[in-house]
This record gives sequence, C-alpha cells and structure tokens, in this order.
Amino acid sequence: ELQIKVFDNLGQVVLEQQTKDKQTSLNLNHLPQGVYYINIQQDKKVSTHKVVKY
Repeated sequence: ELQIKVFDNLGQVVLEQQTKDKQTSLNLNHLPQGVYYINIQQDKKVSTHKVVKY
C-alpha cells in the first residue's frame, strides 16, 4: 500500500491519498500555483519529489 501526501511550501498537508495500485494520479487542480512536495511512502521506503505548479 502506498501512502501519498502533498505538502505546500509551508509544510502543510494539502492532499493525502492511499492506494494499493501500482499507478495512480493526483488531482492538483484545486491548488494554487506554487511549489509542492509529494511524499510517497511504501512500507519503510520513502521518497519525496518537488513539483512546481504553474
């Protein structure tokens, strides 16, 4: 199971999603332009990705 969290530039969680699928999509349409960080956790593995929304 994947746990996905999207944080804004202030560190606040703006989206949280869990899935068992190997592939998923995130709807960020409701978020204003800016820099976001997507944190993906599966078991003990964690990765973080920076996204810029224009």
